[in-house]
Amino acid sequence: MGPVPVLAGVVAAFAVIAMFADVDFLAVPLFLLTSLVAGFGLLKPGEESAANGRVMAVFAILFAGLPFVRPHIEAMALARRERIRTAETVAQYANWEKGIEQLAPQLDAFFDRYGILPAFEQGRAVPLFRPDGNPLDPGGILPIAAPTDPFTTAGAASIYPVGALGALVVGVGQDGVGQYPPTRYAVSMDGQPNDPLAPFANIGADLRLITYDPTNGSLSTGDLVHWHGRGGVTRDQAFKRLDDAWNKVNRLTPLTAKGREPKFYAAEDDAVTAGNLFREGDWLGTMAAASRAVQNRRPHPNFWTNADLFRADYYRGYALFQLGHSRAAADAFQDYLAVRPNDPEAHYWTGLAYFLGGDMDSARFHLAASFQLEPNHPVARSGAEVYDAVRARRPPT
Repeated sequence: MGPVPVLAGVVAAFAVIAMFADVDFLAVPLFLLTSLVAGFGLLKPGEESAANGRVMAVFAILFAGLPFVRPHIEAMALARRERIRTAETVAQYANWEKGIEQLAPQLDAFFDRYGILPAFEQGRAVPLFRPDGNPLDPGGILPIAAPTDPFTTAGAASIYPVGALGALVVGVGQDGVGQYPPTRYAVSMDGQPNDPLAPFANIGADLRLITYDPTNGSLSTGDLVHWHGRGGVTRDQAFKRLDDAWNKVNRLTPLTAKGREPKFYAAEDDAVTAGNLFREGDWLGTMAAASRAVQNRRPHPNFWTNADLFRADYYRGYALFQLGHSRAAADAFQDYLAVRPNDPEAHYWTGLAYFLGGDMDSARFHLAASFQLEPNHPVARSGAEVYDAVRARRPPT
């Protein structure tokens, strides 16, 4: 075997290494180079073992072509796994649907009795407020049995109420990884009028992308989600404003590509979108963009140099406050103050959020800080006036 077929094999090896390293731009030039060298190898395979030289040249071309057939091989392997898992889990999905049927009348009876829908985190009740602002105290164990999640050992599924419109019943799906956050992060803890969609915008992910859809032919991805609507309200009707907000955010945030990875929304771009929507007064859109930026920014190399990135918590807190979720707003403002502790406006809104949430001590601390840091700031002067009201336990004007 002569040196030319060996050289073709070496070039083909580089093509395979580049494939596994996801260096896609080298696939075409390395394939062409391998084919050229292998062509000479077929003509001059070597005098001692001509047959081996030709075989080496042919195999070099085949190996150099692997990057072009790899996606098709991966797609076929994935389709085979999907078929196997679908056949194995038919009974599990049937049990899930049966549990949903048994749950529906329980949810309606609960609402008729207490005026709200229940919230459960894997079978454990989450504290709730009645529509009149008082905490729900049904006495003892809540009379609800959430269906068993068929794809996890954690037990029952979770229930997310959406005001009086309905509730989402969520299981983890076939992949065994729950993508919805704990229920307590998607339920209002405020005894005041609020937007029921705000906690879902605060999740930081478009719910449509992390939900199992039986119509898309894929049973292995996404959480199992059932919508229980009241009065004929559909899921699309209940979540229309939030879906519209996500559609707007995705139009404003450019998609970014990196190597072979799927395109994604960069945290810094989402933060810029959040700032623009904040200035427009689009609070659901602000929360959606800011929350996704927060989800994706840490660890992020530009966190300390990109003002929009760390200001995303401020945008999120302000939007939560405007939508009537004071306690969640205070938490978001605290995240921002951990990075910018001397911002008088942030202290003012944090203090007001704590006041509306019923935490007077924290309210006094932050309102005092707002006018002590910058006494001549307009918001700081308002903070002083509100501080006097809070100290006297009067509603702020």
